[in-house]
Parts: sequence; structure tokens; C-alpha cells
Amino acid sequence: MSSSWLQALTEIPKDPTIQKLIRTCYKLSLVQNIQYFFENVERIAASDYVPTEMDILSSYAPTIGIDQVRYSTSFASISILDIGGSEHSRRKWKKFYDAINVLIYIVDLTAFCKLRKERLSVSMGLCKKD
Repeated sequence: MSSSWLQALTEIPKDPTIQKLIRTCYKLSLVQNIQYFFENVERIAASDYVPTEMDILSSYAPTIGIDQVRYSTSFASISILDIGGSEHSRRKWKKFYDAINVLIYIVDLTAFCKLRKERLSVSMGLCKKD
């Protein structure tokens, strides 16, 4: 990355408007980890950058479609499905209800202050039998 780009990136979080946006990000549904990456932009932009555990934990990649991984051992065969949690993805959940033995529900703990566009009734409707 050129030094001019790096300089520009390091100046962004210093802007008063950006600082205000970060303080009120829960109202705007901004990515919760934006401040972390602003604080670490110089390290991340370095030519010899290697992600730290915290960089990886702070990254976000939404599930698009359905991801499936199969594990087999001598005593069990396990299929793990990641179906994503967006409102659009949740409509796909019903197809898998009858075929599961264990459900592991992962919750985004940073989402407690985000505004949700869907209503509770929409989420509850996903569990109703047709």
C-alpha cells in the first residue's frame, strides 16, 4: 500500500464526523469492529502483515447460501450446516428442521444494540409448521 493511501486511511478516524458516526454506530447498523480496524490500520497495511488472532476474530464474512462440512469417524458421521442468520437466509431453515439431531445456534453478541428491520413475529413465524 502506498504511503499516501496509508496516510489517508489513518486520517479517516480522526475526522470529527467519523468519530461521531462510530459513537452512534448502533443507530446506523455500522460494522461493530470498524474502530478496531481504524486503530490497527498501519499494522494491517504493512507489507509483512500477518493477521493476529484478534484480527481474525474481528473480521466478518457473512454466510452466503448454505455451507456444509462432513466429518466421519469410526463411530459417527456428522454433517454441519451453516445456513446464515439474515432474514432472507432464515427462510431456508425450515427445510432442515426434520433432519437435525442437534441444533447449535450461534448468536452475534455485538448485535444487541443494532436496530432490526424485521419484527419478532417474523422470527417466530419461522418455527411454525406449515
